[in-house]
Amino acid sequence: MYYFLLLIFIISISACNKEVSDMKKEEQKKAPISVTKNSKEFQDISISQKKSLSTKKMVKISPERPKKGDTLMVSLSGIESGGATYKWYINDNLLKEFKTPFLQTNSFSKGDKIYVKVTTFEGEYISKPVIIENSPPQIKSVYLLPESSQDGGIVKAAVTTQDIDGDDVTLYYEWSVNGEPVDNNSNILRWNFKRGDNVSVKVTPSDKESKGVTVTRNITIANSSPKVQPDIKGLQLKDNILTGQIIATDPDGDDIIFTLLKGPKGLEIDNNGNIFWKVPEDAKGLFPIKVSVKDNQGGETVFNFDLTITSKKISSTSK
Repeated sequence: MYYFLLLIFIISISACNKEVSDMKKEEQKKAPISVTKNSKEFQDISISQKKSLSTKKMVKISPERPKKGDTLMVSLSGIESGGATYKWYINDNLLKEFKTPFLQTNSFSKGDKIYVKVTTFEGEYISKPVIIENSPPQIKSVYLLPESSQDGGIVKAAVTTQDIDGDDVTLYYEWSVNGEPVDNNSNILRWNFKRGDNVSVKVTPSDKESKGVTVTRNITIANSSPKVQPDIKGLQLKDNILTGQIIATDPDGDDIIFTLLKGPKGLEIDNNGNIFWKVPEDAKGLFPIKVSVKDNQGGETVFNFDLTITSKKISSTSK
């Protein structure tokens, strides 16, 4: 009896295990297939999605913010370019002579609106318009004159400019002397210059819409030659002795040397510019005089004048 009950128990357990196994197989058949990112099925789906995203059709003009003189270029996205034709429009007017994907803007003006129509076997496409923007003015040249302090302590900036749009150009100046700023927004700087001073100016062009590139120029004040007054001081003839003085000054404060280059025999000039001449009894008429007036830095001024002697008086005329 005991063995009979044990046999029935074992048969029951086997039947239950078979039923569970059959249920698991049925669930596996119904369960969805899991696909990893590395599987071929996933890669095919990803490629398909990318192709779908890249099919957006677009016509674009670059640069997107052009200036006069730029070359405009058409690029096609998602559109076959083979056999394409191009029609350019400026301010909604067709430019009949331009039929390529490139367009020069040299003859256009600031504010012009430009777009392009592209026709292919797929259809007609129109670009987003671009507007010709303002071009900043340019400085073509800057010269600082003079390079010495002889002309009354004045340095002038001679500036030439260009504005491709034809706008009026305003210039802004920033001066400095030996690195120290000078409050002067003018092209002329008046200063008590001396030899060796470093003068700098920054010039910035503006057309009221935008400023151009700043240009800087520098000069070092060179040596100035002596200045000579045109009239002979205290010129007189007494007892056949002619005396007078050539007055000269040096802007840099240098010592001055006088040298007689041409004159009548016996006429002398000392280092203070004093003239001495023992006039012969028969000396009458006009006597040309040439004097070199130098400083100790190599600066020289040549002073020419005429002495005129008559029986009653003497006079001088500078040249």
